[in-house]
Order: sequence, then C-alpha cells, then structure tokens
Amino acid sequence: MTKQDAVKITTEYLRPVYGFALKRCRNLHDAEDLTQDIVWKVFRALLNRDDIADVPRFVWTVAHNCLVNYYRDKRYETAGLSPEEVAAQLPDGTDMETELIRQSEILRLRREIAYLSKLQREIVIAFF
Repeated sequence: MTKQDAVKITTEYLRPVYGFALKRCRNLHDAEDLTQDIVWKVFRALLNRDDIADVPRFVWTVAHNCLVNYYRDKRYETAGLSPEEVAAQLPDGTDMETELIRQSEILRLRREIAYLSKLQREIVIAFF
C-alpha cells in the first residue's frame, strides 16, 4: 500500500478510534496515548503488509489488542509509588509481627494514660 493511502485510512479512523479509547480509558491522557498507539500500529501495518483485505476489521482488531495491552499494563501499576518509596514504608529489618505488637502496645498505653487525671498524666509523661 502506498504511503498516501495509509495516511488517508489512518486519518479516516482517527476520530472513531479516539472515541473508542476515550470510552474505555481512565483519563484523557491515557486515551490519547492509546489512540496514538493504535493509529501508529495500523499505519505501520498498512505500509508493510499488502494482504489486508478488510481494513475496518483490521483497524478494530488492532484497537482491541492495544486496549487489552493497556488493561494488562495498568493492572501491574502501583498507586503511584516507586519501588524505593514502597521499600521506605516497610520496617527496616524488624519482624512485621514484632512491629505490630509494639504498635498495639503503644496504642494500649496511650489509651490507659488518657484515663488518668491531668496531674497523673503529667507525672507519667515527665517520668518516662
């Protein structure tokens, strides 16, 4: 296929493909990225292959496959934290069970101190 024909076909499908991506993506930026990916793959395939008989079917097959890849990639993303940030949140070298026990003891002590009178609280806090 000639480059002009490939440009014409991809331009013709640009708006419908963008609508397809916009309905299925989480945000506008992802929809634009997905549309760009779909159109680029269709354009490259149209230039390199001469055996595409049903162009609309081919375009929507590529769109579907790119959408599946988008969902698969999004499934493995974290909540915006890098691995270093996640590692910083974990206790360093201590046993997780020990850390949880320590936190529950601190919570229990705070609760018990709250029941003391103001003078008793000040004395306990000053002592420790």
